[in-house]
Amino acid sequence: MSPFANFSCLDELIQVVYQDVNRFVVLSNVSSTEWTIHLGLTGEGRWWRGRWQDADLTKLVGSNPSDFLLETFAEKLADSILKGDLYITNFDTEKDISLTLAPASKKPMNVALEGMDSEESAIYTCRVLLDVALQAQKRKCHLHPDGLDYISVQPPDPSSSTARTPKSAPGPASRKEKEVSEPKTKAGPSSDKKRKDTEPVKPESKKALSLRPLRLKGASLANPTKKARRYQPAKFLSDDDEDSD
Repeated sequence: MSPFANFSCLDELIQVVYQDVNRFVVLSNVSSTEWTIHLGLTGEGRWWRGRWQDADLTKLVGSNPSDFLLETFAEKLADSILKGDLYITNFDTEKDISLTLAPASKKPMNVALEGMDSEESAIYTCRVLLDVALQAQKRKCHLHPDGLDYISVQPPDPSSSTARTPKSAPGPASRKEKEVSEPKTKAGPSSDKKRKDTEPVKPESKKALSLRPLRLKGASLANPTKKARRYQPAKFLSDDDEDSD
């Protein structure tokens, strides 16, 4: 098995390097036989290329490295690219140009670069644009992803997860709908009085009227069926009347 099978973390990486007033773009690709670095200078359209093959890798990690060692080594290289921990060496002299990964570390890694002619640069540029277009087809041919894809949803605060969210007061429309949908279970004093006033007075039944005794003219109030007694005022005799008797 090729040792570069453990370099998958370095495949299809891209990074921008700012150095002085220059901006470079770095692309990393891995095949079954080599690891390739392309370096482009914006504004001038110049490209450089560097490779690591089996012989180069053997000088760094030995002739029979384990898969774990190769994966760990590749992850360190990929981490330098992801963090932008890169430096272009000897760019000003245009001689022995190289890309240095983790330049401030105890053991920086250098990838020697060689310039590409104009034809090779144009071919490689078109190939990169083709890859960009193929990726854009997954986004309905948009060059850049939708901005909403970058919005991360923050998890809720655990301290406030159990708190109950207060309900907002219903608007006028919702209150009106609630009054229509809910039946009225309580009636106020004014509604009871109004209902009593509007209710028709029920006539007394004939049976109730027939049970009432008819009051005769001059009848007694205590017993309507009997005639009331007439009381005559008592007369007191004077002394003269008693003598005459």
